[in-house]
Amino acid sequence: MRSGPNSAEQYRAMALLCRQQAAIDPDRRWDLLARAESWEHLAEQLGNVDYPGRRLVEGASKSSQASKPQRPS
Repeated sequence: MRSGPNSAEQYRAMALLCRQQAAIDPDRRWDLLARAESWEHLAEQLGNVDYPGRRLVEGASKSSQASKPQRPS
């Protein structure tokens, strides 16, 4: 018997594979993107929302916001 993913990291890996496949298969793009969304939802359901890539992405967005010059009002 074959077992499926059992951790948030594995679910996110499946989502990434779906997105990569969607990028090269235009005929199945929407189906694959929907599947990716489903995998991400399952990962969130596990409650393990703190994964290494997330910290990098969040850190990059915070630093880019901090480095933007403020317009005088």
